Amino acid sequence: MIATKPTQVRNIILTHRTKPLTTLTTLKNMPQFYPNHVPDDVSPYISGYLTAAEWCCLGENGGETPKMGHGFTNKSKEKAARDVERFLSENQEDINIFLESGFSEELVGHNFYLNRNHHGSGFWDENGCDKAVLDRLSESSEKFGECNAMSIRGWIYLD
Repeated sequence: MIATKPTQVRNIILTHRTKPLTTLTTLKNMPQFYPNHVPDDVSPYISGYLTAAEWCCLGENGGETPKMGHGFTNKSKEKAARDVERFLSENQEDINIFLESGFSEELVGHNFYLNRNHHGSGFWDENGCDKAVLDRLSESSEKFGECNAMSIRGWIYLD
């Protein structure tokens, strides 16, 4: 369950991951993808968001792995944390229903990134949760506007 106050949400986001990343390797849209640049010291929500961003960044080079040796810039990680924190804060009730339906915290971040960037998947594409909840989460994601990942000189940037 997520926190009910913005300050509690911040604590969740900044807390070290306590669960293994097994769900990240089985996300339906990312078979056999193993993120190389997602920090260990972020919440599962942010981890899912950054994993989706890194995966989408691969596509800008025609499927070739771009030179991302340095990983995400600090500014990009901070932007991801702010956006995810705001998304969690604005959608607490629906996110709780989504999690209670058996979905993971990582998938919340993953779907938020895909939905906001119109990648053809996201909350609306899930089964096993109330359609109205999924529609509201999708609409809320899209209101954030696009924030795409790109690799420049070995760094991953979120615009």
